[in-house]
Amino acid sequence: MREISLMKLVKAVLSKLWLVILCAVLFGAGAYVYSESTGVPMYKSEALINISNYDKGPGAQSQMSAASMEASEHVLSRYVVLIDKVDAIYEKAIEHIDRLKLGYATDEEGYEQMGFLFENDMTVFELEELRKKHSDGEIDDAEFLKLLGEKEFSIGQLRSMISVGQNLETEILSIYASSSDPRIAQTVAQAVSEALATEANRLLGGSNASVIQKAKTATGPSSSTQKNTVLGACIGALLIIFIVVLRKVFDVVVRTENDLAEAFPKIPILGVIPDIDSAESKRGYRYSARND
Repeated sequence: MREISLMKLVKAVLSKLWLVILCAVLFGAGAYVYSESTGVPMYKSEALINISNYDKGPGAQSQMSAASMEASEHVLSRYVVLIDKVDAIYEKAIEHIDRLKLGYATDEEGYEQMGFLFENDMTVFELEELRKKHSDGEIDDAEFLKLLGEKEFSIGQLRSMISVGQNLETEILSIYASSSDPRIAQTVAQAVSEALATEANRLLGGSNASVIQKAKTATGPSSSTQKNTVLGACIGALLIIFIVVLRKVFDVVVRTENDLAEAFPKIPILGVIPDIDSAESKRGYRYSARND
C-alpha cells in the first residue's frame, strides 16, 4: 500500500460529492420511513438532586477544599450505585406514586389532571358513586384504587425507565425518566428523585441530599423522527466517504506522469508514448511500468 497525501484524499471525496449527497438522501429517507412506521416517540423528564457532604453551618468555611470536593464526588458515585442496585429506592417511589393516586382519585379536579394513572371507562356519575362509597367507609383505599383501575408500577419497570446523569465538577445529580407518555415520565422522575434523596440520607452517612428542581412534563419527544432522519443521513454520507477513501488508499494504478514519479521516485522518466488508438488520446496519455 502506497502513501497518499491528505489533499488527494480530500480531492477524491470531492470528486464523488454527488454520490455522498445521494447516499445521505437515501439513508435519511430510509430512517424517516422506518421511524414513522415503527418508532414510538419517547419523552424524557429530568429532576435535579443536590448532594452535600460537608458542613455549611455557622462557623464552617463556605468554600470547599479539594479534599471536600473529592469526598463529594465519591458520595455522588455512591448515589449512582444506590439508584442502580437498591430496591428500597424504588419501593419508596412506588409508595409515593400510590399516595398520588389516592389523592388525585378522591379529588375531582385532580383526577381530571392525573387520570392517566388510572385505566377505566367510568362515567362521571359512576366515579362520584365510587368516591361516595370510599368516603363513607364502605370500601377501603386498596379496593377503591383497584375499582378505579389504577396503573401499577413494578420495581423492574421503574428501574428500566430511570437513567442518571452526573454534572461534572458539581454536586448535582440528574435523574431522568423516559416513557411513551410524558406525564408518566414526569411522575416517575419526581417520585424516584424524592425517594432517592430520602433513602440515601438514611442509608449513607455524611451526606445531605435534597431535590432542587422538580421534574417537568416534556414538551416534545427526546428521540424524534427528525433526529433519526438526520442520523441516517450522516451515516449514509460517512459510509460512502469511507468507501471512497478506502478505494483511493488501496488504488495502485498509475494514471498520470506524477503518479509514475511518486511510485518510482529514484527512476527518471525518459519519455512517454501516446495511446493513439484510444479515443481518449487527445485528453491525455496512458502509462504503464514494467521491469525488464
